[in-house]
Amino acid sequence: MIYLVDADESTSVGLQRLLTVEGFEVTTFASVAPMLASCTLGEQDLVIIDTDHCEVDPINALAQLGQDKEGAAVIVLHLPQHAANERTLRAVAKNSGAVGFFSKPIDGFALLDAVRFATADH
Repeated sequence: MIYLVDADESTSVGLQRLLTVEGFEVTTFASVAPMLASCTLGEQDLVIIDTDHCEVDPINALAQLGQDKEGAAVIVLHLPQHAANERTLRAVAKNSGAVGFFSKPIDGFALLDAVRFATADH
């Protein structure tokens, strides 16, 4: 299962369509908290999170996700001009187990490659 966390509805719908057409099962959430509250993440899962629209500081959101992900893979999306400290955000993403880090605009083919890589071991 892929859990897509993005508060921007148009981006969320576009990414969901892209992933669904490729055969992935996708559930969308507008923020991290409801996803963590309603899902039991496991090794079979992948979380794609847009840090630009987090209801909390993106660094805190990634740290929380890193603690609660229970083996799920993580891919991070962000807008470079909105990241106060991209180096810190990348480091936190890496420490939380992120397998991909994409700046917007996102290359759909590269994202699909990362999703396939993240889900290949499962």
